[in-house]
Amino acid sequence: MILLPPMMAADLSGTWLGSGVNGGPMCLALYQAGQDISGNVAYENDRKYGELSRGTVDGEQVSFEVADVDHGRMRFRFRAEGEKLIAEDGTVLTRWVPKRNRQFDAGLPMAPTMIRHVDPNYSEEDRKDKVRGTVKLGILILTNGDVDRQSIKVLSSVSKGLDEAAITAVLQWKFTPPREDCNFYEKRLTVEFTFAWL
Repeated sequence: MILLPPMMAADLSGTWLGSGVNGGPMCLALYQAGQDISGNVAYENDRKYGELSRGTVDGEQVSFEVADVDHGRMRFRFRAEGEKLIAEDGTVLTRWVPKRNRQFDAGLPMAPTMIRHVDPNYSEEDRKDKVRGTVKLGILILTNGDVDRQSIKVLSSVSKGLDEAAITAVLQWKFTPPREDCNFYEKRLTVEFTFAWL
């Protein structure tokens, strides 16, 4: 008896795009090594995103898990058909092929975009003393779009009260996650708050 190796789909490494059954975009970045799959996914208008885990290829079947902020761990299953991945729920993803001299954005922002902004409160003491100046902070945006508390550095100080007001405000900011081809990364930024009396 001759044993044949299991049939495997062609290499699935690359970026796959489509829309879920709920109409939200889905961007999948896959890296295949034999029967193992790793990568990242962004779906439902950037509200859900994460790193793939327990990814496998078995013949034409592709499956992986993603930690979902609303529903815990979610399992995705696709069937590979040529340049398409077809999910059990009807979602169809197509392999993205870059066009010459065009940058891909998958319909999702690449640089972090602020989605919640909070202004700092002028401390009562500094308001009474009419303290003015610009507080400059160095921040780190995490892969979930939050500002990392531990990363905040005061690069230019005005007063303890105004520095703390700026830090309190920036910790309430929220960004779309920095991303490139569905791959999320941390991003350092410098932000400024100008306090002035007219």
